[in-house]
Amino acid sequence: MQRGFTLLELLVVLVIIGLTSSFAGPELWRSYDKSQQRATLKEFALALSLHRLKAYEARKNIEFAINYTDNQNKQSLPAIPQNWTLEKATTLRYLSTGVTNGAQYHFKSNNRQWQLTISPLDGHHDITLL
Repeated sequence: MQRGFTLLELLVVLVIIGLTSSFAGPELWRSYDKSQQRATLKEFALALSLHRLKAYEARKNIEFAINYTDNQNKQSLPAIPQNWTLEKATTLRYLSTGVTNGAQYHFKSNNRQWQLTISPLDGHHDITLL
């Protein structure tokens, strides 16, 4: 009596593994891509939050908008990746007391739309996939 698998049984198992990975692989890649984009938005939000602390320490109001020049209390937004676009933005103000008015930013990446919401008062950020 011989033990082992026949060549046909091994081929059937390899075909099943191949089919399973062909379905799971692209989904894993999309999940990885989505987590990378979320991390990019978290970095953007943290860069904004850092200015909240700077406003509090310097006792100066700081305002963010898309295109400000020639005013030391007005800041331009942190950089976003080249293949992203900022579709909609509201003006964000950090007061010298550490309080904020809140803001919303709508970003479009290659294949997704994201919304970053900075909540009023405490400046907490929330990232949502649209």
